[in-house]
Amino acid sequence: MVSGIFKVLFLVLTLVCAVASVESVAALVIAMRGAFRRSIFASDWFSLLGAGSDLVGATFAWSCYKLFALYSRGNFFTREVVLSLRRIGIMFFFVTLAGALLAEFMPHTIQYSVGAGIANSILNAGNGVFVSFLILFVAWVMDEGRRLHEEQALTV
Repeated sequence: MVSGIFKVLFLVLTLVCAVASVESVAALVIAMRGAFRRSIFASDWFSLLGAGSDLVGATFAWSCYKLFALYSRGNFFTREVVLSLRRIGIMFFFVTLAGALLAEFMPHTIQYSVGAGIANSILNAGNGVFVSFLILFVAWVMDEGRRLHEEQALTV
């Protein structure tokens, strides 16, 4: 039941991130080709970085959706779950990296002085890297549990 709720939440999050990514690119194309007919500014590259960040977030949410779909079917210590957890750990790392890049290179997102903004971004990036390695560690532990379970199944 709970895994079904999380499955729906991550599906909605995937769709929201994907729509935001498409919206960012469409707005940039309209601004460049539409009525304004202007050249590319530095802020346009930041808009593309934001769209890429949304796309990475959508991929992360889709991986979480697939993990909870496996849980809702009763698969806990299987190879698919381990691979899904590894994918989530790697995606979380890239989401953290994209967030740190956006916070540093988009001037309107930094709300503090330059020193505080850099310190805050480094702290957030460090926390995200720690969490991504923690997820990868859980995937490794689950893989070891899966291997032990397979070995026990072969023991008479």
